[in-house]
Amino acid sequence: MTFPKILLVADDAHSLASLADFLTKQGLTLMTVETAAEALNAASRDDCAMLALLDIQPHDEAALSVCRRLREAGCTVPVIIISSRTDPVDRVLALEMGADDYVVKPFNPRELLARINVQLRRQRQYDAVPGSMRNPQTCRFGPYELHMVRHQLFKAGEQVILTRAEFAILETLARHPNEALRREQIYKIAHRQRVVTSPRSVDVMIARLRRLLEEDVRRPRYIRTVWGIGYTFFPLPEEPDLRSRAVLDGRPQPYGGT
Repeated sequence: MTFPKILLVADDAHSLASLADFLTKQGLTLMTVETAAEALNAASRDDCAMLALLDIQPHDEAALSVCRRLREAGCTVPVIIISSRTDPVDRVLALEMGADDYVVKPFNPRELLARINVQLRRQRQYDAVPGSMRNPQTCRFGPYELHMVRHQLFKAGEQVILTRAEFAILETLARHPNEALRREQIYKIAHRQRVVTSPRSVDVMIARLRRLLEEDVRRPRYIRTVWGIGYTFFPLPEEPDLRSRAVLDGRPQPYGGT
């Protein structure tokens, strides 16, 4: 049996030892490192961990730096940051740097384990989606093929011309399949690429993408509105449990409804 592998990054020997001891006893396999360079090197290997756990010290920005550099290097595994900082601004900053979760010290070890299991479960679901694949360079959905690095979209072999803003929004959605993304999340990612000017401009880009991708823009197949949240990208055929939470044109709709 292969146990989930965790990349544990901590620059404090006591934290590293205590966390490693607890997680190992829970059946997890660990790669423990103390520096950002070691973390990036470990994440780039073929046997890359399924999750990165970053233990930040209250006096520095080490974990945020590691998280940002992992994302810039193309690492897509879930990242959980452990920190003594309780200011909500620090939590928001961590999420903006690419973290998937933020745990404040002191914490219940069982809660940390539960949060790890949630992220591992989501990662397994992500890996099982053909449209996302382990390789984040390409996303296939329906007759479409989105090339992340080349910034190109093809439909049945024919290129579909996208503006920089349209591509940025579509890429953001494609990297988070079956996940409800807030409009503000999409905006922040696209805004860093300087392709959108306001959160509301995300809606304009979504409408334009739907006209390009969907057979019926009134019943979108790939990019759906989620009531009170934002948008979700569905690369696979209908999924009733998720479809039931989606809405069209701002109105709640039953699965399979009009």
